[in-house]
Amino acid sequence: MQSHVWLLAASIAVVLHAAVWFAFVHSPATVTSEYMQFSVVDARIMTAPSKPVGQAVPPKRKPQAAHVPRRHSQRISKPPEIIKQADSTPVSLPTTPQTTRVEANTPPEPYTEPKYGAAYLHNPPPVYPIMARRLGISGHVLVRAEVTTDGHCRDAHIIKSSGYRILDNTALAAVKKWRFIPATRGSEPVTATVDIPLNFTLRGES
Repeated sequence: MQSHVWLLAASIAVVLHAAVWFAFVHSPATVTSEYMQFSVVDARIMTAPSKPVGQAVPPKRKPQAAHVPRRHSQRISKPPEIIKQADSTPVSLPTTPQTTRVEANTPPEPYTEPKYGAAYLHNPPPVYPIMARRLGISGHVLVRAEVTTDGHCRDAHIIKSSGYRILDNTALAAVKKWRFIPATRGSEPVTATVDIPLNFTLRGES
């Protein structure tokens, strides 16, 4: 009985070994093919692409320096300083004379202001207004007159008022009718201004 059991076990073992050997014999091509396909893909990714055979590698070109256009040298012609005559005697060119600055030390021409007090001018003093006398008004007026080159009063205005319009207006009216000796600068008459004081005082006032 035991011999039959061992015989059956040995038969099963043989059949199993035969099955394994059959599977091993018929399956290597598929396993090997899948392994080789994976290896090829992996090799393409990891390795650099090979250079094509027979294609010439272009030589490396050296960087060229930037072309800078050469400037033509300009000839600077110097003005001739010496002209040679036929006898080879050097003659200097005429030079422009340098002007020297001379400061004028001459004194200014004398100036005289207009005059109004000469007797021959016949300039009467302003008439004391009757109303001012009755009211006892007095005062001092300073008039500035503009005198032309022919001795006439072009304009007049009050520099210092007396405080009373009646006295100021009387002084202005009198001065505008006066004649003057014009101002001079050197020997030439010029237009100028002169200040004229006029006093309106009552009897007994100083």
